[in-house]
Amino acid sequence: MASGTAKRIQALRKRTGKSIGEIASLVELGDMAYFDLETYDDELVTVLSLEQVRRLGDALGVSTQMLFSDQPTPAEFRSNSYDDLVSLVRAHIVRAGSKEAVENALGWELDAFLESEATALSSYSAEFLQALCAHVGVDWMTALP
Repeated sequence: MASGTAKRIQALRKRTGKSIGEIASLVELGDMAYFDLETYDDELVTVLSLEQVRRLGDALGVSTQMLFSDQPTPAEFRSNSYDDLVSLVRAHIVRAGSKEAVENALGWELDAFLESEATALSSYSAEFLQALCAHVGVDWMTALP
C-alpha cells in the first residue's frame, strides 16, 4: 500500500488541485491505473513508461526526480541526456564484445533504447533505466527525462 512514492504523488496531485481523472488524462493513463499509482509504491518504477513519468512530472509541476525523492534537486545536479547515455551504452557494448552480451547481463533488450529517444521513452520504464544505469555506472536519477 501507499507509503513513500505513492503518497508523494498523491500529495503532489492534491497540491495542484487537479482530480485523479485530470492527471490520468494528462499522463495518458486510465483512472484505475492512475489510482494504482497513488496506492502502490512500485507502480511508478515498474508500470509507467519513461514518457509517462515525464508527463506526470509536467502535470504535477515538478521535475521527474521529485517524483522519486522528497529531496530537492541540487543546483549542481549533473544530468545525463539520452545522447550521453547512448554513448555510454555503446562504449559498454564495445567493451563487452557484443550488444547481446550486454543484453544478457542486463536482462533487457536494447534495440528500442538505441533506436531513438522517443522510442526509448515510450518503450521502457524507470525499472529499465535503473538497471541500465547501474550496468554502465551512472546514477539513474541523473538520466530521468
